[in-house]
Amino acid sequence: MIKLIKYEFLGRYKYYLGFLAALILLNIYLITKNNTWSHGLPFVVSFMAGFACFVAVLISGVMLYQRDMYGNTGYLLFTLPQRGFDIAFSKLIISIIEFTLFITVSGVMAFINLLYVNEAKVFIDAVLQHKIFILYIFISTLLSFIALLILSYFSITISKIAIYSKKYGKVLSIVLFLIIFYVIGKINGLLINLFPYNLNINLFSGIAQRSDNFALSFAVFPINVASFVFQTLVYIGLFTLTSYLIDKKIDL
Repeated sequence: MIKLIKYEFLGRYKYYLGFLAALILLNIYLITKNNTWSHGLPFVVSFMAGFACFVAVLISGVMLYQRDMYGNTGYLLFTLPQRGFDIAFSKLIISIIEFTLFITVSGVMAFINLLYVNEAKVFIDAVLQHKIFILYIFISTLLSFIALLILSYFSITISKIAIYSKKYGKVLSIVLFLIIFYVIGKINGLLINLFPYNLNINLFSGIAQRSDNFALSFAVFPINVASFVFQTLVYIGLFTLTSYLIDKKIDL
């Protein structure tokens, strides 16, 4: 599996350098506009660039898996003495590293832009005093990112087994993704209603700050226990099933 990760990195390092350079240059440009653009607008654009970065990394992760399912590289990859788990997990690890690299850089640059927004100084002070808030947001976003990738892997694998055609297989994978995502969401909603038991995480005990133009207060972050257990089991199950299907059912 380490060799698979190394191979992918060697083939994608130019993409990493280009993406990082574009991201940093864009934010440097935005920083220079803080004195000329409308108040706070450079931060808003920087934040939106960060969200676009999240979407781009997610699409990149899906295409990385899809490429080997429908492209010529799959003929080489699936003839290697590698288990389905190693193939799927190596791609997941690469996507997680890309997410960590790009989102961290994007977040740091957006934070620098935020320093120029006077009304945000209360928020910045509170966050700097409670850095675990940043970690909480990062981990929550990362878990959502991983869940979406696992669901994409499963949908692509099922569609590849069901339909050999590349064109119709991709369409089917999108339809499957949306259906399974909807079903998981509905079951998750039912479980939350049936078992309304939360694990409350208070990251900002007793913090409530106010300035002339900006008010800030933090509540408890609830995590529904039934929802957390259900989603953890579902995505572990989908990843395990995907690994099994790669080993036993994929026919390139």
